[in-house]
Amino acid sequence: MEKLISGRIGELISPNYEDMADTRPIFEWLDVIKRKGIVYVGLDALSDFTVSAAVGNSMFADLVAIAGTKHGIDAGVPESVRDRAKPKISIHADEVMR
Repeated sequence: MEKLISGRIGELISPNYEDMADTRPIFEWLDVIKRKGIVYVGLDALSDFTVSAAVGNSMFADLVAIAGTKHGIDAGVPESVRDRAKPKISIHADEVMR
């Protein structure tokens, strides 16, 4: 965990939400799902296997937490304005390791 929250990797995957000078977009699964976006993650590009595995595991865990909730993308939204059609999420995972 130390490798994920420190140094350049920490700056890359854990942006400071309050830094108004940082113009990089912040990745959020919920936003990708609502926009019906596509995400490609090339973890083999990371030189450290431990960091690569931790980043991949964190991303999948976060996606499952969003997609697997009772109300999905409508969690916290009043019943009267919820989108009845649940979005379809497709995943192609190559060389996933436990």
